[in-house]
Amino acid sequence: MLLRFSISNFLSFFEKISFDMFPNQNRVRFTEHIYQHEVPLLKESAIYGSNGSGKSNFIKAVGFFRRFLTEKDFIRKVDLSRIKYRLVEQNNKPIVMEMEFTVHGKYYLYIIRIGEGVSEELYLSGVGEREDVPIFKREGAHIASDYVDNQSSVEKLLEKNPMSSVLALNNEFPILNNEEVSIVYRWLKDKIVVVDITSKIPVLIHLMSQDKKLQQFADEILKGGDLNINRFSVKEQSFDEWMICHQSDQIRSIIEQHLKDAESGLEFGHDMRNEFNVYKDSNGKRKVQEFAFRQMGVDGYEKDMDILSQSDGTVRLLTLIPAFYDALFNEKTVFVDEIENSMHPNLIFEMVKYYSSHRSNGQLIYTTHLSKLMDQQQLLRLDEYWIAEKVGGQTRMRSLSEYAIHNTIKIEHGYLQGRYGGVPRVKLENNDA
Repeated sequence: MLLRFSISNFLSFFEKISFDMFPNQNRVRFTEHIYQHEVPLLKESAIYGSNGSGKSNFIKAVGFFRRFLTEKDFIRKVDLSRIKYRLVEQNNKPIVMEMEFTVHGKYYLYIIRIGEGVSEELYLSGVGEREDVPIFKREGAHIASDYVDNQSSVEKLLEKNPMSSVLALNNEFPILNNEEVSIVYRWLKDKIVVVDITSKIPVLIHLMSQDKKLQQFADEILKGGDLNINRFSVKEQSFDEWMICHQSDQIRSIIEQHLKDAESGLEFGHDMRNEFNVYKDSNGKRKVQEFAFRQMGVDGYEKDMDILSQSDGTVRLLTLIPAFYDALFNEKTVFVDEIENSMHPNLIFEMVKYYSSHRSNGQLIYTTHLSKLMDQQQLLRLDEYWIAEKVGGQTRMRSLSEYAIHNTIKIEHGYLQGRYGGVPRVKLENNDA
């Protein structure tokens, strides 16, 4: 789980800002939102702010941090000059990010600095109570650690891959004889989920077909969402039978091209949707999987409709369902940008309420413009709300727990009136003659 995350010199963040999941112990509402570990942590956080305040950049920073540490060649795809803070005459500073987190009762601190070169440090964190214990420190091609078996080989590897992280390299070429490094890698890769507003899950159909509990969870949410969906399922049939009903030359040519030597599935996308999945079963026979939405029409007539017949809001909800499921049941820390995107306010309110009121073992952190979610009586504790705001051309973030707000106050009204910042001050002139 996440303890805190700090950023500097990345997109709209110039000077260091820190975000954390620490509860204000003086707040007594929704105590069940606190995981009572050695360091108590919140289960949820909502980040507000006007357009251009830096909310999405915060989500992008988390994604950047995760991908840098888990993908060996990630930086080769990135133009660092465009993601450093640019609203300053001269900027020779590195990008700096720090993440403190806990995995199975142990606490870790990972620090990266990326400029002309890379430096990174991994510690067993003392969480402010004990001294941090270094696992490794890397500066360029030099690494200092008690767990390196062959120093010269490691430094040669770093010289060949100067902009790759030790963590990602260690996954391919074991260079550190320490299980903690593998634990941290797996947590970052498997337990952090980032969902932006354009996200689709390339293997969503396969994921739903393999995880029956997730499919049942999706069925429950979609049926209860007033979407005219009476049943949600993954339908499977033989490739030949399916093609009889889908005589598209484009689809046929795409499938034939991808399945010439494919042993695993092919997801076919249409307008950012997962339309169908083609795969070979254990007997080598081709099968097609697709989503089926049982819907009612005239005079009680029911029919299974495909995903192309669903609204953008329904498709967005479908991609969010695994994120909520992961935060509820799979111990994942999930970041969602613009959680309400394409969805009705009442629907996303009930989704957040569902998560907030159920037992969970992960964390859900999301950005939003939807003031309806600012409800400390029904949804979140005051310390679970954060405000992002541009100050002097750079993003600042602060928790609403800094304000002396009684738990009976409707904070939505105060927010919309600008008492806490993070709302646009729009001035549009009427130039009509």
